[in-house]
Amino acid sequence: MALEGSIRDFGLTDIFQLIAIQKKSGVLELTSDLDNIGIYFYDGRIVRVKALKKDESILLGQLLVRSGRITAQQLRKALDIQRETMQKLGYILSANNILSEKDLRETLHYQMLETAYKVFRWNRGHYKFSQEVVTFDPALTIPIDPEHVLMDGIRMIDEWPMIESKIRTFDAVYARVEGIEERLKRPVRAPIDKVEAEFKAIVSRLGPKGQTEDLSELEEEIEAPVSQTGLTEDEEIVLSLVDGRRDVHEIIDASRLGEFGACKGLAGLLDKRFIQEVGRKSRPQEEKPARRFEWLAIFGNAAFYGVLGVGLALTLLLWFVRMGGIPSLFGSMSDGTILPHVAMNRLDMLRFLAETHELRTGRPPAGVEDLVKAGLARRADGVDPWGRAIRIGPAGTGGIVLRSVGPDGTADTPDDIVLAVRTRTGPKSEEPGDGSAKLPLDKGGPVKDNPPPPNTEERKP
Repeated sequence: MALEGSIRDFGLTDIFQLIAIQKKSGVLELTSDLDNIGIYFYDGRIVRVKALKKDESILLGQLLVRSGRITAQQLRKALDIQRETMQKLGYILSANNILSEKDLRETLHYQMLETAYKVFRWNRGHYKFSQEVVTFDPALTIPIDPEHVLMDGIRMIDEWPMIESKIRTFDAVYARVEGIEERLKRPVRAPIDKVEAEFKAIVSRLGPKGQTEDLSELEEEIEAPVSQTGLTEDEEIVLSLVDGRRDVHEIIDASRLGEFGACKGLAGLLDKRFIQEVGRKSRPQEEKPARRFEWLAIFGNAAFYGVLGVGLALTLLLWFVRMGGIPSLFGSMSDGTILPHVAMNRLDMLRFLAETHELRTGRPPAGVEDLVKAGLARRADGVDPWGRAIRIGPAGTGGIVLRSVGPDGTADTPDDIVLAVRTRTGPKSEEPGDGSAKLPLDKGGPVKDNPPPPNTEERKP
């Protein structure tokens, strides 16, 4: 059965999580005024991402040309063959030895990731997930774990403001600072991971029972300065492309690091005064690649990313096992089997935000409004799947309680969904059963008669 609705009411992170947990196969179609994108899942992993209203071959071809993997002439030749044979562009490029299978696979993977990252800045639009058979070429596809995409979002959100403060426009052109060659030759301390690698290589030369050919030689080898640039690997790649002619758009494409990776490299080089801006490149608007993801707009979903990993997965697993099995989350939207799970995800997201708020301010939030004022959440994050406000209040034994009134809209009834959390600043109870994390489900359905007593587990930050 299809799962569809508004992105504003049912966030993309919720959808991705449900598909991943249930290991579903099908197509998630996302439509907004920004784009129309299809994300193809196989056993809960992403195997294809495409812009549905654009020619996939043209997009791939343009990316290959911009990244320097093929020439414009080679692309035209391949497209001519495609018009005659109706074969896929990637197959044509590989079969005619224009592009290696490895380069094609890496480019397709890069394209998938960059397109997938784009949709997480959407805060409105329509989604539709249809379960269907999805096929892909394992030789050319590197399946992507949705958790990888979501967790990368956290890092991007944290670091993008710093990058944005240094790179004001993607039309900027950078050149190397005068005298940089001498700085690059200067020996500096090696990064710790390289030191460890060299140490392991030296230790591997030790003979039986610690004997070695000459310890004095090894000591000299360890103490000798390692000639390094002092730059990260990504910064070295970006620096090699800075020539006083390329703008940021071109450096992103040529580096093959992605928008975030390349821009972070540029920001690092600016910080270390290896490069400087020397001008701006003007180009027609239609020639500019679609750039500049609004990473800060993702922040409404960022908290969910923080609980998406092991903690949330284990929590969900414990709930499902306790209830006697994993319910079908895709059973039906109309019968309500999926919405309590969504509500608990929202509570868990707010739990993470509440803990973050306490770490920053020294006190837990008194309500969702405190999280909004702190810039940690949107007001929409404090609304449950039934459109009612989620309440955050103090717990009698210290800590806070997060509560959704559930499907019936009435507080203190069996279908309430409650998450109790101890806080760092509140007193801790001596009794283990003073808090609860309760999901009112019984094998996929809401509890109506004789509900089980709330469980006695308590969330600890």
